[in-house]
Amino acid sequence: MPYFMKKILFVIAVAIQTWSIFAQTATDSTTSPKVKLYGFIRADAYYNSRQMEESADGFTLIMPKPEKNDVYGNDLNGSDMTGLTATATRFGIDLQPFRLKGTNTILSGKIEGDFQGYSGSLTMLRIRHAYVNMAFKNSELLVGQYWHPLFFGAVPTVLDLNGGLPYQPFARHPQVKYTYKMKNFSLFAAAAYQTQFLSAGVSPDGKSIMKGMQFQKHSLLPDMIAGVEFYKKEKGLRLGIMGEYKEISPRTTAHLEINNETETVAVNEKLPSYAVAAYGSYTKNKFSIKAKGVYGQNLGDLMMIGGYAATKENAKGERTYKAFNVISAWLNADYHLGKNWLLTAFGGYSKNLGCDNKTLNATSAYGVLYDGQMLDHVWRSSAMLSYQLSAWWALSLEYSYNKAYYGQLDPEKGKAMNVDNGIDGSRILAVVQYSF
Repeated sequence: MPYFMKKILFVIAVAIQTWSIFAQTATDSTTSPKVKLYGFIRADAYYNSRQMEESADGFTLIMPKPEKNDVYGNDLNGSDMTGLTATATRFGIDLQPFRLKGTNTILSGKIEGDFQGYSGSLTMLRIRHAYVNMAFKNSELLVGQYWHPLFFGAVPTVLDLNGGLPYQPFARHPQVKYTYKMKNFSLFAAAAYQTQFLSAGVSPDGKSIMKGMQFQKHSLLPDMIAGVEFYKKEKGLRLGIMGEYKEISPRTTAHLEINNETETVAVNEKLPSYAVAAYGSYTKNKFSIKAKGVYGQNLGDLMMIGGYAATKENAKGERTYKAFNVISAWLNADYHLGKNWLLTAFGGYSKNLGCDNKTLNATSAYGVLYDGQMLDHVWRSSAMLSYQLSAWWALSLEYSYNKAYYGQLDPEKGKAMNVDNGIDGSRILAVVQYSF
């Protein structure tokens, strides 16, 4: 048996044994929380009509890759492909709510993992969620790793593991989030840090583009998010608006030519950016409709399009940066056909508005270039049909049509120019899932 398989089985065994100990403790003590083991086994099979920008070894679709022709005029990205995986299989432990003795504070928590990997390594166990939540009379305090707040409010119903990205913010960050609840309103404020979902930047040698946690850590500021939501549960209505502000430090060192020698010097660089999002959902009987719109900058850590470019460089080697502005929106409708069938439709659109500033050159733009080409805009339409055989067993099929428009980076305007007629790509996805 391969080493990594032994390691995975060992981790599962430890998790099950830990759950058993927790369960026994909960039974023996009235002051200890009860725990619940949950998860699912999921197998994904897909067909792509061409190569795609993707993650998780192709099982998270982002958009079609640009056309890239060889010396004979053949598109190097034009080949179709298929795949089959079970790495989306997931398990977790819910710490059931319990009241702290002598207080009105209710504690709950969650530990959840899957086998989607991290940093390009597949079949590796990773943490999805790991948090504790403290509920008070009219408020809650969450500490740990959970969905980024911009993910919430309205979430599309899609089968693909992409969850609606790059149109929907999609990331899990360690965070501290405080929520205050009123009759029909809730307010929240959060501070988060990037870990598995990262901004793009420059490698220490200054020659290559990479992603890393240090870009936010050196800025000394967490990602700060706040929002307000209005809801009428009896009417099935939910509306909300959120805002985000973050800073990253693209470089802490630079390379300068001094007296015909290449020297490494310390630099202090900061890139501020912001985003706003508005969403809404309405549910009545068997029908529901959801939508979200986002306008923001440097959204790569949320798996959306957009990055930034260097616009100036002083004599000390320090650069000034400008973030690319992006607008994105999606609409999703669900309809339950009888007791067992669910039909959904999804549409998304995202546009790179550029940075409206002169860039140094194409190699100084990060997070917006794909195979050397700059994305101008992209859209997707998809439909899913799912059959829920029972509360545990489901068979689902989804078709998505995607089209991406690429061009060249205009260094004078910081936008895409000579945009092509669009590269289209289709995906057919089938999923079998057993939940427990």
